Amino acid sequence: MILGGWKRSGLDPVQYLANLNGHHALSTRRYYGRILKGFLRWSVKHQYLAANPLEDFHFPPPPEEPVAPFTDDELRRLRDACQTPYERVVIAILAETGMRISEVAALRPANMGSGTIHIQNAKGNKARVVALSSETETMLSVLGNGFNFGDTQAIRRTVKRIGARAGVSNVYPHRFRHSFACRALESGMDVLALQTLLGHSDLSMTRRYVQFTATERALAAHRKFLGG
Repeated sequence: MILGGWKRSGLDPVQYLANLNGHHALSTRRYYGRILKGFLRWSVKHQYLAANPLEDFHFPPPPEEPVAPFTDDELRRLRDACQTPYERVVIAILAETGMRISEVAALRPANMGSGTIHIQNAKGNKARVVALSSETETMLSVLGNGFNFGDTQAIRRTVKRIGARAGVSNVYPHRFRHSFACRALESGMDVLALQTLLGHSDLSMTRRYVQFTATERALAAHRKFLGG
């Protein structure tokens, strides 16, 4: 699709990417650029092209907007709003592990046991292990050995439905991941341990949560100072 769009445009790669400005989000333009750069690099390697015009171009990730984590009260309301064992397990796993939605969707009974989840389909094909509370492990046993969480869209619909029922706004899977990271740091978890649990290949990705948590602490201290 991306390569086909570029070929149909009749433009050189640099012009094609420049024309995407104003029509696509920064994250989309970055994705297009990386795909096109990879294709051109392959073409040079196999001698279909003499040089890659995008070889010196870099496509850094766009800055992420800070996401407010769920409060303790919001998490309690979300749990209380669950009506089925499936809903309770989905909320529990997202809140306790910080797993990506794609990783949850791929979970099967064989991946879980003895208080752990073995994540085999992690981003970048890097497997990792996270812990699971005994309460959530018990809830999983209720679902039986043939359960699955459905695809990512099913999980998104589930958490959105629970959020509406609980009266909590902006409920989506990745917010649970952000909340898990912030709560883990607030509890004193080492940043390297958090990096391992989240499956980040680069520590700078984990440091975003450190910065967010530090900012929130500074604001709380400032408000206390102003009030005192």
